[in-house]
Amino acid sequence: KKKKKKITAEDLLPYRSKLERERLPFDHPLFQKEENEPRGFLHPFRRKKIIIPLEEREPDTENETLEVPIVNLSREIVSKTKINHLVFNEEIRKDIIHRVVVWHRAKKRAGTGAAKNRSQVRASTRKPHPQKGTGRARQGSTVAPHMRGGGVAHPPIPRSFAIKLNKKVRKYGIRSALTALLKQNKLFFVDEDSIDINSHKTKDFTTLLKDSGLIETNPTQRIVFYHGFNQDDEKFLNFYLSSRNINFFDLKYHSFLNIMDLTTNDLVFIGSKSINYITQKYLPR
Repeated sequence: KKKKKKITAEDLLPYRSKLERERLPFDHPLFQKEENEPRGFLHPFRRKKIIIPLEEREPDTENETLEVPIVNLSREIVSKTKINHLVFNEEIRKDIIHRVVVWHRAKKRAGTGAAKNRSQVRASTRKPHPQKGTGRARQGSTVAPHMRGGGVAHPPIPRSFAIKLNKKVRKYGIRSALTALLKQNKLFFVDEDSIDINSHKTKDFTTLLKDSGLIETNPTQRIVFYHGFNQDDEKFLNFYLSSRNINFFDLKYHSFLNIMDLTTNDLVFIGSKSINYITQKYLPR
């Protein structure tokens, strides 16, 4: 019998992963304990990552950009800005938008419908009438599903209707919807500094909308405005108070951007202060 060759570590070297071949020694500075670090050894790959808030991130200037106009509420061009083509020039996929709409509506359902089955109905357990002698069909319970006041067969119970949809698919649907609105001239970027609302009255804001032509063009159209105002700003307070009682106009913070608003509203306004946030949030990773 031939003796089996003893396998050494050098023989296995070509089969090891690149990470194992380039493994750092334990006395490397990366592995040394830092100040204010919890007790115990922490591998550098398992240390907590520093996450920069979306508002503080700078837009990706290396990628190709699109030049779009910045308008006021009257849709008159005030200036121009550049937006990322990866967010606002995505391939339009109706099937993806449909999947995201279904996911959104399913997740929004309360799922609180409920009824009692025969074991949950509180009633006597006596037999309704004798087994024989009455001429009627035999009965053994007053809470059977076919009895008046009885339980329900296979009743609905409180449950979640939410379905799983990957985050990348959800973001793809948002980008696809934004692109479709931009190409249909239904998406506008508004200069928030040009909005001058000095009154909190709905009547004054309605007059402003009439002067801008947003009401006379199509009386039944719905409008959503995503803003990036500081909520302590007096200009935002007047904007919010004067528009909250108008049923066809919605004012929302940019973090509440969702697929239902993009697909059910006729016009979508995005404030100039919200472009960076939306770009960083829905940028494909």
